[in-house]
Amino acid sequence: MAPLLIVIFTFLFFASIAGLIYPKMFDNLFKRRVKRWMFAAGALLLLVLIAVIAPSDPKTEAADAISRKLSEEDSSNAASADAKAEEAAKAEAEQKKEEKEKAEAAEKAAKAAEAAKKAEEEKAAALEQAMHPDWDKSEMDAMNNGNPQLAFQMLEAMGDTAVTPATVNAGLVFKAPWNYYGKAIEFTVDVAIVQDYPPDGDSYVKSEIVGEAPDGTILDIFSMSDSGEIQVGDQITVVAYPVGLVTVENKLGGQTDQLALVTNKF
Repeated sequence: MAPLLIVIFTFLFFASIAGLIYPKMFDNLFKRRVKRWMFAAGALLLLVLIAVIAPSDPKTEAADAISRKLSEEDSSNAASADAKAEEAAKAEAEQKKEEKEKAEAAEKAAKAAEAAKKAEEEKAAALEQAMHPDWDKSEMDAMNNGNPQLAFQMLEAMGDTAVTPATVNAGLVFKAPWNYYGKAIEFTVDVAIVQDYPPDGDSYVKSEIVGEAPDGTILDIFSMSDSGEIQVGDQITVVAYPVGLVTVENKLGGQTDQLALVTNKF
């Protein structure tokens, strides 16, 4: 209602101004009854002005206040809804990021576990191969058949594993060494030559003892450890693995075949 009264008031106000400035216009329009019309217009203008400036109805004011409050609440609710939506979107993004990181971590852990499993399998396969080498039984010369290297790798793979050695006459082993490859045999030796080698060398061989078994068989023993306190003339007992024969020059200018053995300690 108030906007309509304001429009009427504005119209009458400008009409009054126009009547004061151009009275003839109203003379022609109202057939020279300007004063009565001006009085009527002034009275109407006064009523409109009173209606405009008159205090509003308390009920109307209350309704307007409620309307404004509801409008403010709607605006606040809309802002709160936008904030909640933004917060929800942020939380969802964080959750997706966390899930992605967890998935990547799980995938990485799975790959690491698979790599570790593969490494263990390869290690086990290498250990199995080292523990059961493919001995060269066609070549008896230990310097050419590669059996000493296989024996050293086997002993390295075995570590401190306890073994039960066999007792076999050295002459029988010398006659057919291929029948005893990979088997631990206990030998008694009268030491004739003892020699240690540099500990920092790349070779497995850290010491060598040449001696004679009770049956007269010459033994050439290569060890992965030093000879310790062993001296020429000592009699020792050693657990060793046959790897073939070695041929050496003797003092008479000929050659002597010796049973080649490998051990991890004297």
